[in-house]
Amino acid sequence: MEGGEQEVSKLCAMTVRAATLADAPKLAAIHVAAWRAAYADHMPAEFLAGLSVEERAAMWQRSLSEPSPRAVAVSLDEAGNPVAWCVCGPSRDEDANGTATAELIAINVHPSAWRKGHGKALCQWTLAHARRQHWSSITLWVLRGNGRARAFYEKLGFEADGTEKQDVQRLGFVLDEIRYKMRMSYAAA
Repeated sequence: MEGGEQEVSKLCAMTVRAATLADAPKLAAIHVAAWRAAYADHMPAEFLAGLSVEERAAMWQRSLSEPSPRAVAVSLDEAGNPVAWCVCGPSRDEDANGTATAELIAINVHPSAWRKGHGKALCQWTLAHARRQHWSSITLWVLRGNGRARAFYEKLGFEADGTEKQDVQRLGFVLDEIRYKMRMSYAAA
């Protein structure tokens, strides 16, 4: 978490806050459940079945323990439990404009919380974070065939920028992805 940022925001009637180390087990459970539901038609069933909450929890504990330019936020349900999370930070793309381009690296919502505003709240949190960092644009990658996610991002103002990639290395099978981009706007001072 950058600079100890502990902002809690009410966005779309949702509470969004910076993730903490104590959130790691819940983030892992959301991660696995969201991938199994969202990618059932996009990734091999054996890969999704093999996802481990314990392994993801260890990954999250490492990630949240180490200094990073990335920011992790969680969206909470009415009882105050994390049901969704996102990660954003400087763009990892080779053609990024130095530190001026941000990336919404990942967003995952537990299937039980789909269509309740958590994804939108996290995207709004990410855009507010990007503005505080003075990034000029923000990008994200989405699976070409994931029409639901693409429609969601388009509704928020992201547009496909014509950049595509086939990622074979990361998970061991082909991921056809397209990049979406949004230019940041700033009110005149």
